Amino acid sequence: MLNLRRSLHCVIALCLPLALLACAHKQVEEQQQGATTQPERPAWMPPPLTSMAYSSRIGIMTVLDSEITHVTSGTAGIGNSTVASKAGFDLPGYVTQSLRKGILGNTPYQPVLVRPSARLVRDKLVWQKSWSESNQRFSDDWQKEFDAILKQNQLKLLIVISSPAEDDGIVGTAQDIVGSGYYSRSFFGKKQTAVFSTIHFYRIAGQPGKLLQPVSSPQERLYADLPNFPNPAPAPLPAPMQNSVNTAVKNMIDQKVGAFISLMK
Repeated sequence: MLNLRRSLHCVIALCLPLALLACAHKQVEEQQQGATTQPERPAWMPPPLTSMAYSSRIGIMTVLDSEITHVTSGTAGIGNSTVASKAGFDLPGYVTQSLRKGILGNTPYQPVLVRPSARLVRDKLVWQKSWSESNQRFSDDWQKEFDAILKQNQLKLLIVISSPAEDDGIVGTAQDIVGSGYYSRSFFGKKQTAVFSTIHFYRIAGQPGKLLQPVSSPQERLYADLPNFPNPAPAPLPAPMQNSVNTAVKNMIDQKVGAFISLMK
């Protein structure tokens, strides 16, 4: 009986480490499996830019006109028009400060304002077309300019704010929209009015500088409601109507900034 007890003790002594090792191995496997079941980043969202060091310098370069644009779209393109007038507020300054506050409040980076070149101001509606997706480069002159800006200002990232012309997204209107303002549409007797903005935040990073994708978050909006607004609207707009348009444009800018910041988290 004594020998049997001693044998059992020996077996337990030998098996216990093996059992503990098996449990530990199982726990590691479960942890690894659990890690793989975490929600993945959406396909449209690039890797976060938090790999940049804290307090990395991010340049903000704004090339916008301080204008409010009234776009009119008629049935089948008949009666289309685009009229721009001076904004009742500093639109470029508002966009710049909204983005600056968004970066400071939601990222660990240091935004700095960078003055655009005369060439970029002149070509603010078309410079984006110099980017080649297949070559992953800008055309030579633009590549040299952006590389120099990044290097001279010691930037990890350059954000160029511009507002190109875009299709209005409505079939059959044959109408483009550009800038920020309000859009009036008449379609077989049905009338609609909305505020719009084609402002985008283009991120350029690296040496040589590359345009980071996507340019726009799916959360960004092209249109927003402009309730209780007459169609057709009087020209020029009375002060209360102008103020409502300005407020709606500012709200849309803030929404675009918030959507853009999501790309940097």
